[in-house]
Amino acid sequence: MLELIRSLSQCNREILEVGIDHHQICLLLDQYSGSYEIDHVDAHHDLYAENHFSWLNPLFIRGKRVTIGNFLFQLLREGSLTSIQWLLPSGVDQDSHYASIRQTIGVYYSQKVKLKNALNYVFPMYYDLIYISLSPEWIPIKDLLVLKEILEWFKLPKDEIEANLHAIQKRWSCNDNPFLTSEDRFYFKKNYK
Repeated sequence: MLELIRSLSQCNREILEVGIDHHQICLLLDQYSGSYEIDHVDAHHDLYAENHFSWLNPLFIRGKRVTIGNFLFQLLREGSLTSIQWLLPSGVDQDSHYASIRQTIGVYYSQKVKLKNALNYVFPMYYDLIYISLSPEWIPIKDLLVLKEILEWFKLPKDEIEANLHAIQKRWSCNDNPFLTSEDRFYFKKNYK
């Protein structure tokens, strides 16, 4: 997967942003007036409609119920996000993952999600936006230097790299304590589109 990320870093892009949590990307996407597609490189689909609140979330609102787990589902419901290429590691059973998505969000929305083997995927040469979520809960502490190297591939300025490494270490200092992590996590506070 590192080679995949290295090839993504070679793509031309209008904007590169780095955030601590996935759903911060909504702040950037809300600035687009048209529709868009997403190439989603992640072990999780982030389409979880974990309870009826996900289905009842008001459209075009960014409140606390839009989270790291359901933000893509919210964007699909709003119609701005027209399709997702979910890029999975090789060896993953795509059929069972797709069945899980269909079970979670239904036939209509699941048809907008295409599962692809990440290692066989050829990135477009240009993106309007590349967003990197640091996702500290999923990165082992031993891989801090790997993360630094990845940010260097994307030619992030040194001060931004240091700020992002500091943010990830701050989250790690929460030690998987749900109360501390919750305090450190990004949340929307009734932002309207």
